[in-house]
Amino acid sequence: MKTVHVLLAPDYADWEASLALCELRRLGGFRVSTVSLDSKPVYSLAGFMLKPDIELPRLHLLHSALLVIPGSEYWLRQERPDLTRLLRQAVSVGLPLAASGSAVTLLARAALLDDRRHTGNSLEELRRYAPEYKGEGFFCKERAVSAPHVVTASGFAPVEFAEAVFEQMGLLEGGREAWRAGFQPPWGGS
Repeated sequence: MKTVHVLLAPDYADWEASLALCELRRLGGFRVSTVSLDSKPVYSLAGFMLKPDIELPRLHLLHSALLVIPGSEYWLRQERPDLTRLLRQAVSVGLPLAASGSAVTLLARAALLDDRRHTGNSLEELRRYAPEYKGEGFFCKERAVSAPHVVTASGFAPVEFAEAVFEQMGLLEGGREAWRAGFQPPWGGS
């Protein structure tokens, strides 16, 4: 079974990736596996406690179909782990990355946005928290962007993030508008 890995930091923004993950599992047939920085349970901003499936050192990129990274204030802290090597390696082996909100700064620090269209919470956030960032000319004001091997989104665009992820994974037959028009929540109704 194809696996989507979700890297969760403390106080992750649970709304940012929820729709994308639900639909990847339901419609795309993907298994969703959670990854933490260590073996401790992770709490979302809403206060949900989650015991991750694996810790980051045990993540094998070749066993993944997609790496999703929801935003967290944690990604903006000075003492955060350096994920540059992991993120660059992921893109080099063709593994798509999908970052939302403040997690986009991780991609900026890894120089993965210097030469491709992208978005995020704001250009100012990328400049402030990723001083090595050189992709200003590729920054878009769109709420979510799917570029080669990389999806980026504002933390306030969970629907657009989901659509960009589906586009990246080849699951959007007929485009975003067709998906929106045909979207039926798993609970029925609209």
